[in-house]
Amino acid sequence: MQGVGRRIRTREDQGTVVILYPRMLSKPYGRIFLENLPPARVEIESSPTEARGASREGR
Repeated sequence: MQGVGRRIRTREDQGTVVILYPRMLSKPYGRIFLENLPPARVEIESSPTEARGASREGR
């Protein structure tokens, strides 16, 4: 992911990567992408639709 490489260049650098694409959790290509990111803390928040009780495909 080009944005991560531009933000994090040394071990001392810090930053936040926000992915707003819901299919990253429901599609095989999204899982592959996430599995190939460098080790980091991951936080997954529900969308407003999910908070109202709708389910997401593949979850």
